[in-house]
Amino acid sequence: MSLGTSQITVGLDIGYDAVRMVAIEAMADGPFLRRIGERRLPTTYTPQTLFDNGAEISKAIQAVIADGCDPSWPVVIGLRNRFATVMIPHIGTEVPSKSVHDWIMWEAEQFTDDSISNYIVDISWTEHATDAGRDAFVVAARHEAVEALEAIALAAETTPVGMTVATAALINSFHATQTLTEWESAAVAHIEPGAIDIIFMRDNSLNLTVMPLDSHHEDSDKAIEAFGTQFRHLLNVMPEEDAPDTVYISSVRKDLTTLCERWSEELNRRIQVVEPFQGMEIDPAVEGQLMILDEASFMVAAGLALQPGK
Repeated sequence: MSLGTSQITVGLDIGYDAVRMVAIEAMADGPFLRRIGERRLPTTYTPQTLFDNGAEISKAIQAVIADGCDPSWPVVIGLRNRFATVMIPHIGTEVPSKSVHDWIMWEAEQFTDDSISNYIVDISWTEHATDAGRDAFVVAARHEAVEALEAIALAAETTPVGMTVATAALINSFHATQTLTEWESAAVAHIEPGAIDIIFMRDNSLNLTVMPLDSHHEDSDKAIEAFGTQFRHLLNVMPEEDAPDTVYISSVRKDLTTLCERWSEELNRRIQVVEPFQGMEIDPAVEGQLMILDEASFMVAAGLALQPGK
């Protein structure tokens, strides 16, 4: 996918509570944060209601882009994880090359709620390969969600050059700010309404899991109990070498620091808030904004602006 001639890419994250924008320039010595912005939505939505008031989202998109983006900068828009199924199947060498696509489509349908014809399926390859085969990164996004997001962007007079699921954005953002040695492993736990998405990373391998979360208790101790208990069980059944040394928490919640301290004690493991702009050069024009904005809530937007190959 060509993202135009500009080296600056805008990541546009349509969250449940706000539209968040990050513009990052690809420099020879690393990413350069050029712009950042946020426009709150009139209410906090759920996955069931997010697209009910597309006009409000379109207005927020227009406002946040008008604040600091050049119209020529290409925009990559994000699709939240609740509107897509993300899988990382292993494609063995025994699968004939001409059958790989059909095999992946069959595999994807086993994890979706209905016919695969109701989904837009995107297939790419991860960097994890062995003599026995390689891993694919497969996203099956619901047609109606993609179409709703495209209509919202069109109403905002924005034409995205690409659309990426939040999981892929989180991986992009992590790799831009963290480096793992061959002995290290890590995980990103991203809290959304209804679920916590967890991405496990070791060497070049990726593994995904989703922990259901009772949305009625997201802001209570029940959410903490759910994550601590379920994550402890998950660690107990994982091979020791795959268990993450550090878990980075991504969320729009305001109490992340407190939660991380509590989870660190419960799990006897390093749990810390993500820092999506760690090590980046920062444009002086946005330094003041970073002091008042909740940096962790921009993890998805940053990852959208860090699309590989832009």
